[in-house]
Amino acid sequence: MCQNISFSNDELDFTYPLPYSIKHYPSCYIYVYNGKVVVNSVDLSVPPKILHECVDDTGERKVLQYVGALGEKLCYAIGLESQDNVPEGMQLVFLRDLIGQVDEKMLALAGRAIQLIEFELTSRFCGRCGTPTEALEDRGKKCSICGLLIYPRISPAVIVLVMKEDEVLLVRSSHFSSDMYSIIAGFVEPGETLEHAVRREVMEEVGLVIKNIREFR
Repeated sequence: MCQNISFSNDELDFTYPLPYSIKHYPSCYIYVYNGKVVVNSVDLSVPPKILHECVDDTGERKVLQYVGALGEKLCYAIGLESQDNVPEGMQLVFLRDLIGQVDEKMLALAGRAIQLIEFELTSRFCGRCGTPTEALEDRGKKCSICGLLIYPRISPAVIVLVMKEDEVLLVRSSHFSSDMYSIIAGFVEPGETLEHAVRREVMEEVGLVIKNIREFR
């Protein structure tokens, strides 16, 4: 299966904090639990707002993060407390299962929603001294005791197309479906350049030494 995903679209706006002038726009909600998103079981589409999932039994709002704007819709991520909260007719799926099933705008929003909810859940306490953190206006968190600043984690990665004459190298992970193949990718290790990471990943994955590394533009 070959799928071109660009994650580039003029309709998406990830500006934060949210400009006051657009806070009245209609909203959409993406429900997240344990790295998965809630979709309709029939067509894998992302469902509209489900009101009873937004508020718990005490009337307090659950974990909610502003994701971005899609045209004139403001999109929010809601972290569910349990997979038992998924309504009938819907299911939890991994992000990779949505490739080719939803448009790239929604795929980008779903990926961002997962990351922001994960950050919110894992940054409630300072990793240095254990003190509860306080939210900042720019997405970050700050420890009120030691001053440690925490931001959503960005993990640099490389992806490489290995070519020999008119052939390309495709690989298949054990977690992929039987008809899914990919080119080689991996995370950059501390202290590595991107080129070093490319060489290492190819050697680790398939045992090949590569040369003539070039960037795609």
